[in-house]
Amino acid sequence: MDIVTLSTEMAQSAAGAAKIVFPLALGAALFEFLLLRFIKRVPYSMKQAALSLLMGLGYARAAALGGLLWGWLYFLCYEHRLFTLGLGTWWEVLLLFVLVDFFFYWQHRWAHVTRWGWASHLQHHSVEQMNMAAPFRLSVTSAVSGYQAFYAPIALIGFHPAAIVVFILINVSLQVFSHTEAVRKLGWLEWVLNTPSHHRVHHASNDIYLDKNMSGIFIVWDKLFGTFQAERDDTPTVYGLVHPIEAPAGPRLLLILWFREWAWMARDVWRAPDWKARFLYVFGPPGWKPGELSTSAGPVGEVRAAR
Repeated sequence: MDIVTLSTEMAQSAAGAAKIVFPLALGAALFEFLLLRFIKRVPYSMKQAALSLLMGLGYARAAALGGLLWGWLYFLCYEHRLFTLGLGTWWEVLLLFVLVDFFFYWQHRWAHVTRWGWASHLQHHSVEQMNMAAPFRLSVTSAVSGYQAFYAPIALIGFHPAAIVVFILINVSLQVFSHTEAVRKLGWLEWVLNTPSHHRVHHASNDIYLDKNMSGIFIVWDKLFGTFQAERDDTPTVYGLVHPIEAPAGPRLLLILWFREWAWMARDVWRAPDWKARFLYVFGPPGWKPGELSTSAGPVGEVRAAR
C-alpha cells in the first residue's frame, strides 16, 4: 500500500461516515432547540447557534487538510504496525473505540495546556450558552495544531487508518449529546461517562472548573490523570471565554475567533527577547509571558479562557 492509496481510503471513509454521523448530530441539535425554545421556554441565542453552525461548515471544508498534513504519519505507523487488527470481532470494535477515546483525551489536553493547541480550540470555548449547537464551533486550523497526529499510534498498534478516521468521527459526534443543560445528572453513569454535567464543568470559565473534564466519552481518563472536577451546586457554571471577545456576531467575529490568536502568537515570537521565550510563546501554556505565567487572557489579556 502506498501513501496515496492510504490517503484516498482515509478520505473516502471520512466522507462516508460524515454523511451519516453529522446529520444525526445536527438533528439532535435541532431537537434540543425545539425542546428548549418552545416547550421549556429557555432563552436560546439564535445568533450564537448560527455562528457555531457556520464555523462547523468551515471546519468541514478544511478537514481534508488534516489528511494532507498527517496522512504520512498514519502511513508510516501502519507500515510498521505491531499487529494487524480489523473490525471482525466485538473486542476489536470495542478496543478501537476505547483507544480513540483515550487518545482524544491527550489530544484535548494538548489543546488546553499549549498555546499552539489552544489557538485552534479557544473557538469551541467561546460559546456562552451550553447547547447542542456548541460542538459545531470548531476551527479551520485544527490540522495545523496537530490534533490528528495524536491518533497515529493506533495505526502503529495495528488498526487501519481508514477505520481510525471513522471511529474518530463517531467519537466526536457522540460528544454532541454532552453539550446540553436539558439533562442534569445521570446517576451511576456519572462515574463512567462524560455526562452533560461533567462537560458543563469543562466549558465553564470559573476558576475551579478551568482545564477540567477533558475526556471525550469516558470520564475515567480525567479521574485517572488528575483532571476531574464534579459540577458543584454552590458554583453555578459561567460559560465562555474568561475575557470575552468584544465583536458583533458576523464575519468579523468569525475571522477573529479563527485567526487572531495565531496573529498574536506570531507577534509575540517576533518580539521575544530570546529563543527560550520564542519557544514558550508557542508551546508554553496559554497566557505565558517572560517571568510569569498569566492566567488571564492571551498575550494582552483578551482571549485566555477555560484554557
